[in-house]
Amino acid sequence: MKKVFFSAVALVAFSFAGMANEIVEKKVEEASTERDCIAEAKAAIKYMQFLGADEADVLYVAQIVRASCEASK
Repeated sequence: MKKVFFSAVALVAFSFAGMANEIVEKKVEEASTERDCIAEAKAAIKYMQFLGADEADVLYVAQIVRASCEASK
């Protein structure tokens, strides 16, 4: 009788222990790692204009920034 009682208590104890260790999985949204190449090119244009570069240099740098961004995707 003692063995049956001990087995029942052990079963209940291990059941609670097993349930307590369950990890609730939460959905984690992945952060967007997409680069916005057009936004980067626009930022380069604004920066070059701020520095006082002429229009040809501004467009050249913007094209380089966009091409390197597209290549790194």
